[in-house]
Amino acid sequence: MTISVGPVNVLTETVCVESLTDGESIKTGSCVKAADGWNPISNASPAKAVCAAMFGIELLSKETFGFLCNLIGEELRNSRRSFAISPEIQILVTLRYYATGAFQAVIGDHVHVHKSTICRTIKRVSQAICRLRSQFIDFPRNAEQKNMIQTGFFQLRGFPRVIGAVDCTHVKIQSPNANIGERFRNRKGWPGSVHDSTIFDNSMIRAQFENNEFGNCFLLGDGGYPCRDYLMTPLLNPYTEPEKRYQRAHIGTRNVVERMFGVWKRRFPVLALGIRIQLNTAMMTIVATAVLYNF
Repeated sequence: MTISVGPVNVLTETVCVESLTDGESIKTGSCVKAADGWNPISNASPAKAVCAAMFGIELLSKETFGFLCNLIGEELRNSRRSFAISPEIQILVTLRYYATGAFQAVIGDHVHVHKSTICRTIKRVSQAICRLRSQFIDFPRNAEQKNMIQTGFFQLRGFPRVIGAVDCTHVKIQSPNANIGERFRNRKGWPGSVHDSTIFDNSMIRAQFENNEFGNCFLLGDGGYPCRDYLMTPLLNPYTEPEKRYQRAHIGTRNVVERMFGVWKRRFPVLALGIRIQLNTAMMTIVATAVLYNF
């Protein structure tokens, strides 16, 4: 489930995924050992253009990329290997994967390493970025943060006391295996399909609102969610003029979460094209892109 807090933040708590066709596999490739001291950043001419073309560094500005390296660089450093890949290259490789959804063998050809190394790199970097989620994925807690978010929502269509909009989206993954693959089909009526409201009811956010941790604030949801004291949904058949004004304000304010999904998937195409890696790494990839979205 993905919740948008204000116009720019994305909260990922429970991920609902959709499988690709069974049997789709990662393309194989040749094994080439990285040359000693090879560094595409320092050897590039011009460096910025080559890195953008090869690694998808356009996902982040130069300053933001440096900030990310400072946050997780030491965690990625491996001093036990003679030809260890630098933290910067590991992050660039992972950004390339997020930006293209390309086969790992193809990405490996760019940096002259085997696809198994790319697989481990993507997992390691995604895991490191996921550990930052408490810093970059959170609901506003203090009064100043709440007022800022509510003001942002109010300026959209005049809907007061709104602190977030809730909705769900599908993310394609490769079918895990024949034994559990059906659990991840999202088509209505198929095994594994889960209703939006069920996902929300099993989330920590619902429990926090039930415990009144956010005070006199609202979430906005579409017709797939039940109307509650803290969750406002659209009217079924608005008739009076006040009801119609409410409906227009609700729709115009809530659709920020739908626009956010579109921007999120365009910025990180791996989410739209399909994640062809192991299930645990796929879930980390989804959370990691949510963290980067909020950078």
